[in-house]
Amino acid sequence: MCVVPLQTEMGTIEFRDPKLERLVGLTAADRKWMDNIVHDVNESWNDADPTKGPTLQLAHFLQDIVEPLMTTS
Repeated sequence: MCVVPLQTEMGTIEFRDPKLERLVGLTAADRKWMDNIVHDVNESWNDADPTKGPTLQLAHFLQDIVEPLMTTS
């Protein structure tokens, strides 16, 4: 069992066990994947009409990721 204090006011998580911190840390591939999503959302955002945001484009992006996982055995 491990205690992981959350600092909700600061928006941080304090890991007292360095091994646990390494286990839950993001890899370079994770950060790149998230950066790509943020980039795509920012590039497709329409300031003139915020109601027509990148929701559909993001949904297709996520579908492209998830579908191969669902079809493999």
